[in-house]
Amino acid sequence: MILTVTASPYLLSTNELDGHIEIGEANKIRQVSTVAGGFGTGVAATLFYGGNETFAVFPAPEISHYLRLVTLAGLPHEIIPVAGPIPMHLTMRDVEGNETKFKDSPMPLDVSQLAILRDLVVRRAEEASWVLLGGNLPSVAPAAWFVDVVRSLRLYHPDVKVAIAATGAALRAVIRQLAATSPDLLIVAAEEIEKATELEPKTLRNPWADGDLSPTVAAARALINSGVTEVVVTNKRTESLYVSASDALLASYASAPGKQGVNWRESFSAGFLAASNDGKTATECLINGVAYANAEGSEWDNYIPTPDRLQAQHVVITPLA
Repeated sequence: MILTVTASPYLLSTNELDGHIEIGEANKIRQVSTVAGGFGTGVAATLFYGGNETFAVFPAPEISHYLRLVTLAGLPHEIIPVAGPIPMHLTMRDVEGNETKFKDSPMPLDVSQLAILRDLVVRRAEEASWVLLGGNLPSVAPAAWFVDVVRSLRLYHPDVKVAIAATGAALRAVIRQLAATSPDLLIVAAEEIEKATELEPKTLRNPWADGDLSPTVAAARALINSGVTEVVVTNKRTESLYVSASDALLASYASAPGKQGVNWRESFSAGFLAASNDGKTATECLINGVAYANAEGSEWDNYIPTPDRLQAQHVVITPLA
């Protein structure tokens, strides 16, 4: 079972427009998709629709549209009850696929609620093979909250694998304490590695754009030497880099990406973890992740990608020196 943790859930509403966004004018919306958002919940929903055993934990009001969406989907879950409110993330997508986003601030939690959430994760991890920690943290949470959770997991469930998909200060805290936490998998954007390791902006992204991945591979290998088992670097939807102590693989998607109702990094993480949980090789995990990230979501399931929509034949794997 793959356990996902969302410390800061939100409602994700994707609005399809008939044309281009006109500032100062009324813009006609032709289609709306609303899902229970937050990195862990998005990953869990994608796993669940793919027939994988998963369980989601998150804070939420007991009476909320967020919890209603999760319940109607049938997603196995447990909450810590909080007052809320659940923030809203609005995505406006024009006729050419360009997106403009509006985001509320993360849902507030106090210190005691964060401690209860950590303890719930540890309790539910009793039945898990993987635990995924990802997304933003509430504004009151210490940057090292993920580190605190991982330490507790290592104490009580040393055999459970831990994946982290953090950003900002939370990622910096994880990287500073890799020796103490030793995550099994780090899923991170190239931009976030630059920030977390205090590199100049685009130190990794500019060479990558020019076809030189050696700086990114070196940065990932430095993380592995500090205690991570596997690192996946996502630079854009159609390209992801996998690095371990023995391998460096670039996966590219050689076709047009499809429309999805979840963030593509969430669908990538779901695909990668599902394959890893089934004992697949690193290459197979990477192919599955990139195929998921670029699949056309099912219109019957709020455009969440499902296995029947995957086009794995379009994923090209290139071994790197």
